[in-house]
Amino acid sequence: MLKTTNILIVWQVPVRLALGHNHPDVLQSIQNVITSGLPLHTLDLTTPLKDQFSDYLLSLLPGAGEEYCLQFCGPSGADAVEAALKLAKKHTGRSGVISFSGGYHGMTHGALAVTGNLSPKAAINGMMPEVQFMPYPHQYRCPLGIGGEAGEKALTYYFENLINDVESGVRKPAAVILEAVQGEGGVNPAPVEWLQRIRKVTQEHGILLIIDEVQAWFRPYRQAVCL
Repeated sequence: MLKTTNILIVWQVPVRLALGHNHPDVLQSIQNVITSGLPLHTLDLTTPLKDQFSDYLLSLLPGAGEEYCLQFCGPSGADAVEAALKLAKKHTGRSGVISFSGGYHGMTHGALAVTGNLSPKAAINGMMPEVQFMPYPHQYRCPLGIGGEAGEKALTYYFENLINDVESGVRKPAAVILEAVQGEGGVNPAPVEWLQRIRKVTQEHGILLIIDEVQAWFRPYRQAVCL
């Protein structure tokens, strides 16, 4: 029989619950909004609360949000990924996407197509086309069987060659999507130099880089975003 009231909860839901369960400040804020008499279901209309939230959200980003022109509130991480994929295709006029093994981006049509896990795809016929998967660095299970700095360099070269080589068989994509820290893939952080190189190559070729931080972003650490 349990004889203590001190319970350590190590499972903080799939997306990190940074403030704990039913934090009083969160509950009070919700109650204030509900009892304010202001419209709650405003859809796409701007409200003072939305403005305050957006300003605070952007202030947490590198550069205090000065370089960001759009902030989109969606109901789920998959919804955000779908919006990012559509934006990339519209902006570039291209349709392909490069994703990475071990990545998880959601269960909707486009988000599932760029997710590495094959299990949820088993019952689906006809995934979103033109998705190319690349190996993602892993400190303990290097996909090339090399590991360490040599493995990171090899994976970097492999990515660059895929983009630059006209014989690679892969057309220039609209976007590259990745998690800076893979969540479902095993809490696997990407090497900084590898990420920087991915960014440099995408910039050089006019490819949008989508960073999915749905699982790793808001967390009880000083830094607000993992990237």
